[in-house]
Amino acid sequence: MNKRLFISCLVFLCIGFVPANAQTQAFKDALRRAYITGKAEDQYKVATLYNELQGDGNPFSGFLVWCSKAARQGYIPAALWLGECYFNGMAFQGGRFYRDYSTALHYYKIAANQGDAKACYFTGRIFRSGGYGVEQDFNQAFQWMKLGADRGYTDAMNELSYLYALGKGVAKSMINAHKCIDRALSINPNDVNYIDTKGELYLMEGDRVNARKMYDRCIQLNKNWGNQRTALYRGLFE
Repeated sequence: MNKRLFISCLVFLCIGFVPANAQTQAFKDALRRAYITGKAEDQYKVATLYNELQGDGNPFSGFLVWCSKAARQGYIPAALWLGECYFNGMAFQGGRFYRDYSTALHYYKIAANQGDAKACYFTGRIFRSGGYGVEQDFNQAFQWMKLGADRGYTDAMNELSYLYALGKGVAKSMINAHKCIDRALSINPNDVNYIDTKGELYLMEGDRVNARKMYDRCIQLNKNWGNQRTALYRGLFE
């Protein structure tokens, strides 16, 4: 669950509404400014104050209303936050929370189409996995992951390496798979997730010697990595 919304959601579920006299002066000022200016930044500020339980009424609904206003104007932080909410299961209906990838995709694309690399990555993730209202599409997954990688997002480079290695949405190429993960490692050389991916690529090629070197490096950086039971671990030891 989105940690930024965890407290608000509990309040929403437990007490439903915050009384009007609970409004802080900061919230009143922000709300007035948002109505006067109509600017996305000011609308987003109201959303954050609702999330911090400084407004009146239903904090979760208040957050959604004002964050959506900002997102519709193309405000990237608002679009990313809403995308994260729906991706992580913050849609609410019939007394329950659930994942809504279709709505998450809508908001991530708002940010991605303005050049946000993180949004490109999550758009790619949604198409890669599919479900929750979105059909799996590896071609779209590859295109968005590549866009995120080209814009410098290392998690996208990591995911792109798998798509190349498995031939999902693109012709299979271990050379390109290694290039992608090597680029991520050149930026974050001590990221155990990326090192583990490098080891998995070696394992796919039957190179257990270099795969084990990558695993040992992961253990050096994180002594608990062996408890993760990653694909590299299973391939080497199970």
